[in-house]
Amino acid sequence: MYDTVSTNYFYTDNNLLKLKRYNDGTYYESNYYDYSAEGKVEKEKRCKETNVSENKTEFKLGGQFIISEETFKYLSTGKNQYKKICMNDEGRPYKEIIYTLNDVNKPVSINEQYTVAWITQNSNFEYNAKGQLTKASYKSNSNGDMEQVRTYEYDANDCLLTEKQFKNGQLLKEISYVTDAAKKVNSYIIRDPNNKSLRIVKLMYQY
Repeated sequence: MYDTVSTNYFYTDNNLLKLKRYNDGTYYESNYYDYSAEGKVEKEKRCKETNVSENKTEFKLGGQFIISEETFKYLSTGKNQYKKICMNDEGRPYKEIIYTLNDVNKPVSINEQYTVAWITQNSNFEYNAKGQLTKASYKSNSNGDMEQVRTYEYDANDCLLTEKQFKNGQLLKEISYVTDAAKKVNSYIIRDPNNKSLRIVKLMYQY
C-alpha cells in the first residue's frame, strides 16, 4: 500500500519552479507556474489530479480538475521596488503586493493589500553584514491584530544556530541546531516554554 505523504518539485532548465505536486496517498494537488522573461511568475494554476499509473510511486496523469487559476502583472514603482497585481480566474484584480528590495535584491519588506477588503498583511526582513537573515516579522489584521516574529542566530561557521518564534511578543518556540564539520545538520532541539516541553530530533542521511 502506498500511503506516504510527499511533495515533489520540478524545475525548468534555468532552475525556476514549474510544478509542485502534493500527494497524501490518494489525493493529488498540483501547482503549475508560468514565468515572464525576467523570471517572475505570470500565472499559477492549482489543480486536483488523478494518477492512473499501476505503480503508485510513479505519476501518470489521468484526470485533472482546475481548482483555481491566477495571473500576475508587475509594475516598477521606484528604485528597488515593484508592485505585483494579483488577478483571479476572471481577470479581476483582488490583491496588490509591493516588494521593496535591498541593493543585493533581497526583500526588505512585502506589503499586501486586498482591493475589496480592509485586510492588510505586512512582512519585514532584516539581515546581518554577511547577508544572512536575522529577523523576519509578519503583521496582519485578518483576524484581529496579530504579529509573528522569527529571529535567527548563526555560529562561527555561518551555520544556523538558533531560531526563536514569537507571537504578539510571546516566545512560542526556540529551536537549536547542531551541525557537523561539513555544515550538515545532525540534530535539533525544540523548546516549548509555555508547555515546558523539550524535543530532540536526530537526523540521518542516505544517498
